[in-house]
Amino acid sequence: MERFYQYSVEHNFTSASETKSKTINIDKDYNFVVLKMVATCSASFTVSLKSGGKLFTNKQINNANIFGTAQLPNILLTPLILLRGTDFTVDMVNGSTASNSVEIVFEGYLTDKMIPIQKQWKQYGFEQLSFTSTSQSLSTTINIDDTYDFVIQKIVGTDDASGDYQVFITANMNMFSNDLINAKNIIGTAQYPNILSKPFLLTKRSSIILQVLNGATASNNVNIVLEGYEIIK
Repeated sequence: MERFYQYSVEHNFTSASETKSKTINIDKDYNFVVLKMVATCSASFTVSLKSGGKLFTNKQINNANIFGTAQLPNILLTPLILLRGTDFTVDMVNGSTASNSVEIVFEGYLTDKMIPIQKQWKQYGFEQLSFTSTSQSLSTTINIDDTYDFVIQKIVGTDDASGDYQVFITANMNMFSNDLINAKNIIGTAQYPNILSKPFLLTKRSSIILQVLNGATASNNVNIVLEGYEIIK
């Protein structure tokens, strides 16, 4: 048996930077396969996802980098599989706007079939790069988990300057491009992601370096996220 289903969480924030943890108890009789992630909110927030000791995000992720809408959802290229009877925890942190009504929906299907997990959805987010001057260059590094290889399928991001910055990415001494690339040509959003024409493998314990050159807007906060899957062996 397989049938459509949605699990949701919601919270009304009343202060800036307020935190809230919500736990979804997955049905004891059915595994849940997440295929879409959507949300409504009245202001920005960040979120991290986990089940038991398993992290599905390496850090708090900006809502625009993980959730779409019903009309323009974040469609997972690799499903997030939540096994029957497990707990799924959504940790939220409100942004700078005090009043914020948030509802998050995970859409997919329930199944009573056994699911061997060979691939599991995940996001790795770079630490935020905060610029204070034009043409400023900053870099940051993600270290991949020491247990599983990670395959990049999408690159998404948010910023405060309408994409006015450039990006250069290096992974294991392999460059993603021959030069700095305008963000609008490499960075998408959860709703309109850049789906890589060829998924990129990052082996466990490896690292990926992000270099960003700011544009004409002095004050700019850049958050870039890699979405894909871990190879579970």
